[in-house]
Amino acid sequence: MADALEKLYGEDPGERVGELAYHWAHATQPGDAEKAMVYAQLTGDRALAMLAPDEALRWYRDALDLLDRAPTDDLHRRAALLLGLGDAQRLVGDAAHRETLLAAAALADDIDAVDLLVRATLKNSRGFVSSIGGIDHERIEMVTTALARFGDADSPDRARLLALLCAERMYDTDLDGRLALATQAVDMARRTGDRAALVDAIQICHETITMPRTLELRRGWTSEACGIVDELADPTARLFANSFRMLTALEAGDLATMSDAYSIYASEVDRVGQPLFDWTLAYNRVWRYTLEGDLVAAEAAVNEAFALGTMTGQPDALAFYGVQLINVRWMQGRLHELDSLIEQAVQDNPGLPAFRAVPVLAKSRAGADNEVGTHLDVEVANNFPMPEDLGWLTAHVFWAEGAARCRHRPAAAALAELLRPWHAQIVTTHLATSGSVAHFLGRLAHGLDRFDEADQWFGEALACHEGLRAPYFVAFTQTAWAALLSDRNQPGDGQRARTLIDAALPVATERGYGYLERDARELLERFE
Repeated sequence: MADALEKLYGEDPGERVGELAYHWAHATQPGDAEKAMVYAQLTGDRALAMLAPDEALRWYRDALDLLDRAPTDDLHRRAALLLGLGDAQRLVGDAAHRETLLAAAALADDIDAVDLLVRATLKNSRGFVSSIGGIDHERIEMVTTALARFGDADSPDRARLLALLCAERMYDTDLDGRLALATQAVDMARRTGDRAALVDAIQICHETITMPRTLELRRGWTSEACGIVDELADPTARLFANSFRMLTALEAGDLATMSDAYSIYASEVDRVGQPLFDWTLAYNRVWRYTLEGDLVAAEAAVNEAFALGTMTGQPDALAFYGVQLINVRWMQGRLHELDSLIEQAVQDNPGLPAFRAVPVLAKSRAGADNEVGTHLDVEVANNFPMPEDLGWLTAHVFWAEGAARCRHRPAAAALAELLRPWHAQIVTTHLATSGSVAHFLGRLAHGLDRFDEADQWFGEALACHEGLRAPYFVAFTQTAWAALLSDRNQPGDGQRARTLIDAALPVATERGYGYLERDARELLERFE
């Protein structure tokens, strides 16, 4: 049967390749094992190309089993089969893909198969840093090896490797160093004229250079990438490009762009149907629901994301869960319930120093002003040390809220200077969002008795939150602004404060915004 099919279809059997693989695997002639191996590999390759990774897994394993039983080992073929197997494992959400692809890359390096080494290295990525708060030294070593073997000439894959190195160096290289790598990667991809490589370079290094000072650069890059992907007919590239455009729009408070990019991103996740992307969509739903003020849906999404992250072996699934649960509990007015969990998160995530600011926020809401003051004394003495990464802005606004609540003037003054340049941005870790920077500048100015300045900041924050149609954050600012006006007590301030409370209180009560409801009711008592 195999012989007849070969005569009919020649060297390019197309969709009949699986039949050839099947028949050669079941044939018994002395030379059949070699042909069975070749066709199993071809069938696996075709299954991958047709986005059928489950089927590809079976064929690559069959081919490797045949190779294991062959009288001699073909190392080049073994490396290629491991590459295919690892890629298929990655696509089905099997965490074993990391080890398989590292093995493929190491073998390719041993036999000087540079093309296979580069491909295995590039496939061994989820499209952003391997683990939030962690350093994958083996992956970094493999990327560095691939770059050394590849040479210095411009090429699309060298640009991708540079971007991947940038992504993996998120926690052991300062922002300027990462930004230099990212710029080198994007510029090289642009010089090659390879538009797919340009999109890849932009998306791979996006998260690792996320800081307030890079927002405009990243907005430009992601907009450019989204313009390209519509011409590439690559759903995965379109998915990534729009996910990062969505996040930069969130940081900028641009609801229209954010919503448009989110819609495209979500539709491409459904279209691609890979477990990794199902997980990313689940955790992105969390901040979407919190922005919409739906904390019941947000908490359900937190649990769904954790289940998917655990199922697909994501090394940071628990850290993601902790970040998002803390955010939801804060908005529910229940953050103080997580005291032990927060302390454990600080200990368990030394690579995520932003967790260090969470106890300040939690204890400030629990009324533990002395403990908050002690924490802030240490931070002020050390000038609020924080690496420039995704958690920088969140940590600083958490410290700001603590400083404002316990009237820690040295901390408030220092934090106001650090945050002022970014007043127009939204605070987000890309997992959770905390509202407008302007809101926290208002809180700091209030704590420093700069009442008129605080009045202006709260006006800016409320306009931003209303523009985002974010009911929690609208009530958040209305309540804080009412407290300021009540303390300033200039002519008309009392009526303005009462109007703000009357708007915030029913929303907080109906939607379960516990701390906001409590704050609004305490303010209301001043007028009764």
